[in-house]
Amino acid sequence: MTSLFGISNCNSVKKARSFLSEHGVDYTFIDLKKIQLSPEQVSQWLQIVGVQNLINRKGTSWRNLSEAEKLMADSTGDAVTLILHYPTLIKRPLIEWNNNDITVGFDETFFTEQIIKNS
Repeated sequence: MTSLFGISNCNSVKKARSFLSEHGVDYTFIDLKKIQLSPEQVSQWLQIVGVQNLINRKGTSWRNLSEAEKLMADSTGDAVTLILHYPTLIKRPLIEWNNNDITVGFDETFFTEQIIKNS
């Protein structure tokens, strides 16, 4: 089953959820504010999409970090610790598709391609 990670009040997450529902995709929504991510899961995401793609450096969560915390995002090991402590740093939505692809962010064209691949 496809898993969508995000926060419920995020506009990109709302768009992704609507898109998936409108296209009949069976998915599970996981609210990053309500779960504890595992270090293994975050490490896997970092390996697949990279730290530059996983961490949202434009949002409020990033702006509220200290300079020392922001430097942690430059190292994969430290980035895991940072994300575990501040899961809302993750770009949203993060989707684990049925075919084991992982995408970050909402792009209607790419979502359509994923739906076709997963059919």
